[in-house]
Amino acid sequence: MAGAVVELQNKQGETALMAAVTSQASKSAIKLLLKKCSQQVIVLPNHQGAFPLVCAMHFQDGPLLALLVSGPGLTAVDTQGRTCVDLAVCGGFATSLHMLLQSGEREIIVSLLKEFASPAYLP
Repeated sequence: MAGAVVELQNKQGETALMAAVTSQASKSAIKLLLKKCSQQVIVLPNHQGAFPLVCAMHFQDGPLLALLVSGPGLTAVDTQGRTCVDLAVCGGFATSLHMLLQSGEREIIVSLLKEFASPAYLP
């Protein structure tokens, strides 16, 4: 991967990291991309407004979530203003939410859950 520009996006707005996550590429490939990516790429949304951690929530894959849960993706919001915690709660991804709570970022997850459940968040 020497010389590759991991910040480039395809016609759908996917970076190499996003494409690897959505195609459920090997964890070693995703680890390599995470090492090469800037923090901005980790939260760079595709044309649908999703970023890698949000996409990974759909797969409910513990090892994949563990790779992506630390860093800026955890508190990033998509184009609709949702965090990965919002998606887990609203989308019924209980397994993903449980995996997030088991991560080393439990305090941030609990804080996001409290924010999500606050009256100010509700319509």
